[in-house]
Amino acid sequence: MINFMQILIIVFLLELLARLFIYFRHGKFKFFAPEREKIIKYLSYQSHPYIGYCKSPNIRNSKFPSNDKGFAGKKNFSVKKNKNTIRLMICGGSTVEQNDIDQTKPFDEDVTWPKVLENELNKKKGKIFEVINAGCAGYTILESTVHMLTKGIHYNLDYAILYTSINDAWDIQATKGFKEDYSHARRHPNFPKLTWRLPKWLPNLRFFFLYQYAIIAADRYLSPPSDNLKHYISPIRKIIHDYSEIEKAIKTYENYIKSFCGICISNKIKAILIPWAFNESLISKKTLKIFGEWNKENFVNLLNLNNECMRKVAANIDGVTLLELPKFSDDCFRSVDWIHFSKNGIHKMGKAVADSLSDKMNISL
Repeated sequence: MINFMQILIIVFLLELLARLFIYFRHGKFKFFAPEREKIIKYLSYQSHPYIGYCKSPNIRNSKFPSNDKGFAGKKNFSVKKNKNTIRLMICGGSTVEQNDIDQTKPFDEDVTWPKVLENELNKKKGKIFEVINAGCAGYTILESTVHMLTKGIHYNLDYAILYTSINDAWDIQATKGFKEDYSHARRHPNFPKLTWRLPKWLPNLRFFFLYQYAIIAADRYLSPPSDNLKHYISPIRKIIHDYSEIEKAIKTYENYIKSFCGICISNKIKAILIPWAFNESLISKKTLKIFGEWNKENFVNLLNLNNECMRKVAANIDGVTLLELPKFSDDCFRSVDWIHFSKNGIHKMGKAVADSLSDKMNISL
């Protein structure tokens, strides 16, 4: 019979194998396994009859907080505003919505780059600036446009800033069967209600890889996908890039940008476009989770073409302003995905937008 000491030796060897596997998979040695995720992402979002989906109101968790109207962050805004207040709304996907996803200490769940922008604009006396974060994970230019139409125009905005592109390029424009209404890659979501999971009181034993990865795997097996919003908003299960319809996809993207700006202008809101920031050297297939062959050059070209659409629209439509931001260093992006800003990037993005905005719009700070 196997005695207790033999069991310990077997566990030790399995633990060593687990650590070696993680080392070869990630290319670096880890002392601790990841924490068990107790926050379920899809519970922070809800279906919407016209937008498709949006953030749920009054969400109180560290990654996806929202106010009473479902905007990112916990600060509430009334529809009316003070006459001395200049109000801006920032539209886009998770690169607008996000706070510090890595939660590096000291962590403040309310700090997003739109919040940093607000803080920078309010450093000097005079006007009061309010910045509403209308970013929502997974949003493309189409959702952002409908979001502006259904919610944004009611908030007496002075400016509307659009910062988007990655979700369009990633799983809309370059996927097979492209359709102008994006219906080939979007569906009306039916977010599940909270299902049974492993008890929350089970401890995180991050030093014990076998245990920690076992409960993470069991939790994911017992529950619907909790950290992948695209599972619920897209009918596509395996993203395969196909650039056969790329010219039509680019034209469609440009038309939606025009529509966003048209909605703003007709409601006396000054539209501001910001080309999407990325560093080509960081782009990798692994983060995008694309199946089959992938051409990085084609994807980078698509991102650049989308940015050129913004420049073209701003140049051809009166009342639309373009903000060209400086190139961000690699440490401004998360090391694990190159798409989202790091904590450092959040602060630099907010500051860069504030500086550029004050120059372009002659706002006295």
